[in-house]
Amino acid sequence: MEKEKSEKLGTFFKVSNPNHVKVQHITKETVIEAEIELGKRNPDLKEGINSGIAFLDHMIETVAWRSCSNIAISVHSTRYELFHTIAEDAGITFGIALKKLLDNRKSKGVEGRGSSFGLIDEALSMLNISFEGRAGCAIAEDDIKMPEHVETTQSANLAAFLEGFAHGSCATINLKFISGKDPHHIWESAYRALGEAVRQAISSNPWRADTSVGVKGI
Repeated sequence: MEKEKSEKLGTFFKVSNPNHVKVQHITKETVIEAEIELGKRNPDLKEGINSGIAFLDHMIETVAWRSCSNIAISVHSTRYELFHTIAEDAGITFGIALKKLLDNRKSKGVEGRGSSFGLIDEALSMLNISFEGRAGCAIAEDDIKMPEHVETTQSANLAAFLEGFAHGSCATINLKFISGKDPHHIWESAYRALGEAVRQAISSNPWRADTSVGVKGI
């Protein structure tokens, strides 16, 4: 059984075109499927988001709504349930799916970058993202005291999803928490900003046909 499992480790694309990507990412710890589809809103969108971490599911749904894309993520732990690993691997897998979608849209030109402020009640965040093949995630808290826990998970796990996403998509993410008191609102403002920035990044830009957002053109 172990040999059979090890032979299946890796990343497998089940659907891949300019408007729809579905990928399965298998490690010795998790089996994760991530999907992103453009076009008409799926009324059952929420049912397809099942990471096993309730608040992270809410954040992924927030990204879907703000990016105007149908996102699905499912997670199955094959060894033991470690929420930090789940969050990071889910982010990596979603990042892989989004990178493939951008690659599939490259021939006709895609924006490839986005910047946004995320706002909810008293909380405000700013996020910039650029898909130039340079993976990195910088999070600045400044005067915001980030709580250890938010709802059903740790703040560290919400950061791990973003870091995994940057790694899987080969994107540079720069996030700045500007204001906020409620930990739910602080993190939701960040994920709202991420969704808006992704919506910009996946938008068409014929000027960039057959090239990337970076001047290297790759």
